[in-house]
Amino acid sequence: MKLTRLLLITCIAALAVAAPLRAQTSGDTIDLPPLPPPMELAPGPDSGDPATAPPVPTVPSAPDSPTAAPAPQAPDSPFMGALRKAFFAFESGDYAESLKLLDEADKLSPRDLNVYTVRATCYLKQKDYAKAEDWYRKAIEIDPSAAAPRFNLAETLFLRKNYAAARVRFDSLLAPDPSSEVLRFKVYMCVLAARQLHEAKAMLRKFDIMGTTPAYHYAQAAWHFAHGEEIPARDWITRAQQVYQPRDFIIFEEALIHMGWLPDPFARKPVRASADAKGEGR
Repeated sequence: MKLTRLLLITCIAALAVAAPLRAQTSGDTIDLPPLPPPMELAPGPDSGDPATAPPVPTVPSAPDSPTAAPAPQAPDSPFMGALRKAFFAFESGDYAESLKLLDEADKLSPRDLNVYTVRATCYLKQKDYAKAEDWYRKAIEIDPSAAAPRFNLAETLFLRKNYAAARVRFDSLLAPDPSSEVLRFKVYMCVLAARQLHEAKAMLRKFDIMGTTPAYHYAQAAWHFAHGEEIPARDWITRAQQVYQPRDFIIFEEALIHMGWLPDPFARKPVRASADAKGEGR
């Protein structure tokens, strides 16, 4: 599976942005929050009950790898049960509980790729970027070819404003999949965030308005935001939202939120005193 499909068939909810994860009964996709999902689940009943949910597969690494992941376990094994519960806790936004359940799963089957990746993503959602980066790196040690932790590590570096390192990571993912509009946008955002404007402008010209994603629209919006031109920037976003579904532009909006160009829907808004309340103190 190409990384493009991994990213786009699951479209990360960041900006629907916190659309809950949900298994779909009539398809093969799962919607996840902002970053590429820690795993892909097989289609199954749309149920919040871990006992009836589809099993979470393990992802073994290459057979001869010195850090090979454990062999896949039976769907009804205690490990798989703990992993499913951890995933449902993650899905509900209870990241602390998910981390506890992942510790339980780790004791039952140490060095599992999914355990490490979901744990890292919990820390990412908690904005503990240092721990997230550490656990994504550990997941990559288990399976250097695994797309999700590699993408999420690059995203974590971007969120930590280490744009040069993030670009190197995104470039390594883009090399085998040069047509990926998501990855091209991510590389572009690293360049733009680093204020390498000449190179960013050259990259901007290569986006296609007829692409399968709103990468072109959001790349244009980002360029205008970077130059203090909010009206044309928001115009490009409006155009994208008229053409594409929310699941299609979520991942692109996430980058603009990080840059402070769009509001974070989860940020606490200051409480404003009402006019009556202000008058009471006079």
